[in-house]
Amino acid sequence: MNGSGGGVRRPGAFPWHGRPAPEHCAVGEGVIDWAPIVEELLLGGYDGYWAIEYEESDDVIRGTRDSAEYLRRLIAEAAGA
Repeated sequence: MNGSGGGVRRPGAFPWHGRPAPEHCAVGEGVIDWAPIVEELLLGGYDGYWAIEYEESDDVIRGTRDSAEYLRRLIAEAAGA
């Protein structure tokens, strides 16, 4: 992914442009475009576990829950559900 529409956004396209990017955030809240990653994994036949590591100490339950919900939605969309 080289910034040509793949999973990486071009410089200046970040909502926090001019401020430091977040170091830790829930899946779907950061700079990574997860949809094409999930799609490629499923297209490649991946059927294993999906793990979430959430390191922001402010609200671990919220971040983990939001990450899981976002990932579930992406998996369902990619699988055509």
